Amino acid sequence: MILTNLYIAILLPLLTNADNSPEAIDHNNEGGDIKLVTNIIKGEPAQQSDYKFIAQIFYRRDDRVSFKCTGVLITPRLVVTAAHCITDKNRDYVKIQDLRVSVGKVNLINVENFNQMIPLALMGAFNYKNHRQNDLALLNLAEYVYPDEATPIKIYDRRITDDLNVEVAGFGVTVSGSSIPSSILMKTAIDISSSANCSTYNSNWNSNSGPQICQESYSGNDSCQGDSGGPLTTKIDGNMYLVGITNYGTNKDVTSKIVCGENTIAYYSRLGYFASSIADALKVPIGEITI
Repeated sequence: MILTNLYIAILLPLLTNADNSPEAIDHNNEGGDIKLVTNIIKGEPAQQSDYKFIAQIFYRRDDRVSFKCTGVLITPRLVVTAAHCITDKNRDYVKIQDLRVSVGKVNLINVENFNQMIPLALMGAFNYKNHRQNDLALLNLAEYVYPDEATPIKIYDRRITDDLNVEVAGFGVTVSGSSIPSSILMKTAIDISSSANCSTYNSNWNSNSGPQICQESYSGNDSCQGDSGGPLTTKIDGNMYLVGITNYGTNKDVTSKIVCGENTIAYYSRLGYFASSIADALKVPIGEITI
């Protein structure tokens, strides 16, 4: 589905400097009304050669710097991530100068290198404040990324089916309940779903043709804390394409405190849904950023 002109009109004004956002991220209740996804369960280390498009997003609050989210480089100056990664619990932007990005590395960067990381020139989202299902943000880097440092990935804009082979990657914790991110990028294969559960646990989900893709964990493989903003990819003829961006997940047992792994359901921003608006914001033909 191509975004309407209304969405395009909403996006373009938001691609502005967000210095005046009133609050910083609440690390204890990020997103406020959703259980955010922060780790890879039952995964394996990702290879540098496959993930040259990976980005790491760091956040400075007062004098403390921490790894915030995973992201994905889709042009030499543009990273996509989850909108909740750059907003507070009220879905207002954090200060743009408190965010930094590192690209092309599968090993987690030391937070002490914060000032050497790439700053942001602009950042924006798709009216996430009023539409939780639009959990996607664009980060315009202040520096050009050269091919020897990282390589952008193109967007998969074809139909999403339950049998599409996909894998998710991120730097999140590898055991549900932990708070320490993985020191290396982890990946795992997951199962796309279009069952009735998808709308039961997310009233904004209607189908995988909309802004979000649904995933149910049957094998225990899953994304979780810290993987937010990380890539959901598929491989065609040896090339990887960006299907989605990790948003959030929950346990189908509402009494359970375990939000990752078996019996869970998760959602991902579908990049194909937003591709037309991203191309319009960049002022490039859509074919330059899609398969």
